[in-house]
Amino acid sequence: FERLISFVDFEAAAVALIDEDQQEDVKELFQALVNFYKKLLDKFTQYYRVDAVFFHDDWGSQRAAFFSLDTCREMLVPYMKQIVDHCHSLGLLFDFHCCGKNEMLVPAMIECGMDMWGGQPMNDKKKLVEEYGEDILIGVHDPFMGGKPVPEDDEELYRRVDEFLAPYADEIHE
Repeated sequence: FERLISFVDFEAAAVALIDEDQQEDVKELFQALVNFYKKLLDKFTQYYRVDAVFFHDDWGSQRAAFFSLDTCREMLVPYMKQIVDHCHSLGLLFDFHCCGKNEMLVPAMIECGMDMWGGQPMNDKKKLVEEYGEDILIGVHDPFMGGKPVPEDDEELYRRVDEFLAPYADEIHE
């Protein structure tokens, strides 16, 4: 979606996803991008030791996704799935960077076969882990992001980390 925005402005890109007169052209562009990304991934793995791909494509704002789950399934999933499948065929993990409040689009990420989505803190990570944790890894933000000082005392550091991780684990192991 970000590549489409780079060719036209945001508004035109958003409209193109749902305008029946433009959808086939968008799909043609997305397929050309898939073909390029696959060749690029082949080169990465040919010349470098690569274990994972950190792929960026923002699908939302701080308040909501830019498009519906149905639009995502029709216009993005078929192309993203090809990229993810190619990564997997090369033995690579696929880590999706996608800013925005995109909780409602996690099913599409799973359909693509994505291994992980970090997501921003405005998403309910605990709910997402509970609902989708068997199908996709949900990244969480460490408790010291945003300039919070790291405790100098080891015991206090461990206490804070345990407190932070508690909602995501059945049991904290020492």
